[in-house]
Amino acid sequence: MPNSFHTADEDEIVNHEETALSPEVLVQIRSWLQPTDYLAESGEFPRHLSSQAPGTGLWLCQTEKYRKWHDLPDHGSLWIKNIPGAGKSVMAASIIQHLRTTEECPVLFFFFRNIVAANFPPRALLWDWLAQLLPHSPKLQYALQARLGSELSETSDNDLIQLFVDGVSCVPNLYCVGDALDEMTMENKSFLDRLNSLATHRPRTLKLLITSRPKQYLQSALRDSSVVHVSLQQNLVDIDIVSFLNHRFDSASKLETYQIRKQQIIDMVAKRSEGLFLCAMLTMDQVEAALDSDGSVDLQSLEESLPVGLEKTYNNTLATQREEHGVNIDVQILVLEAVTHVSRPLRLKELAHLLKCIYPDATDSAGFRSLVAASCEPSIEILEDETLQVLHHTFTELLRGDTRS
Repeated sequence: MPNSFHTADEDEIVNHEETALSPEVLVQIRSWLQPTDYLAESGEFPRHLSSQAPGTGLWLCQTEKYRKWHDLPDHGSLWIKNIPGAGKSVMAASIIQHLRTTEECPVLFFFFRNIVAANFPPRALLWDWLAQLLPHSPKLQYALQARLGSELSETSDNDLIQLFVDGVSCVPNLYCVGDALDEMTMENKSFLDRLNSLATHRPRTLKLLITSRPKQYLQSALRDSSVVHVSLQQNLVDIDIVSFLNHRFDSASKLETYQIRKQQIIDMVAKRSEGLFLCAMLTMDQVEAALDSDGSVDLQSLEESLPVGLEKTYNNTLATQREEHGVNIDVQILVLEAVTHVSRPLRLKELAHLLKCIYPDATDSAGFRSLVAASCEPSIEILEDETLQVLHHTFTELLRGDTRS
């Protein structure tokens, strides 16, 4: 795609496109777009937003670089970079919610996830952005209505982006958020060039915010001087982690007897987390499970038993699940392989049926459902529709050996 877009505004055509379509037609168009269920409780945005502790994540909005992107007319893109597990997705969700409550304009968003089939192709971002833009753009409504007789697969990436650009031409201001670009499949490398062009298309009124790991191929593609680059400041991330741990501590009724040692426990977990939100959460899970209700646990011994680093934390979590629930390691490995290598998310009953087929004499179906749930939580989450999802992409990388020699 070229680095400039044809915009419908340029033709100065005034016609029926200024009138919105009926709700029934909009439902048809939305169905044609096949967006993800981005507002479902198990969706990426609500899930990450629910992980935000009060008072965390929004310090970025007070920084000079954020204000530069938000306020100045020649900076259309803000790129937030940091290592895996540092809390980028939770921060993206908190900023989305902040923009939705403080700005009187559409806020479009998409969370790439390499572990969710519906959330890793580049086109999925366009489908969701178009679906979210639809209620705000009569031009987009009429442009998409004309395509209802065709299949979505017949519309190219170029056409989808042009539809988006034409659609936003009648929207005075909007924000577009794309989280975890490094988890997007690179089947179409020119997509990054298109995204870069979009960020420079209308920087005064179309603001793009993206997050990712600091990958070199992204650095090369998103190279325009108007892109504002932000690396999360570790000292401020550490403050947020402590706030998160305080919130977790105060929310756990089991820890009431440990109030007098609260600061010691929080300092212990923060130290072990090595500046990673993900490590802090998983380590706090283990600490909470280890603490007795009568307050008799030796904290020094507990601290010495806690793992340091993400890989050791994952390994320790899996070992704990095996010991506490009597799960055979072969069963645990089978569950992990099934969840991380399927083409679509498995449901709990499907995986239980698989185990029943392999171990027909072991237990009944209900027992296998309990076994699956016990063997891998919290590294594997069971969503409200009983589909299974890996907690974080780094866990998939660990299991597949992507991050180890």
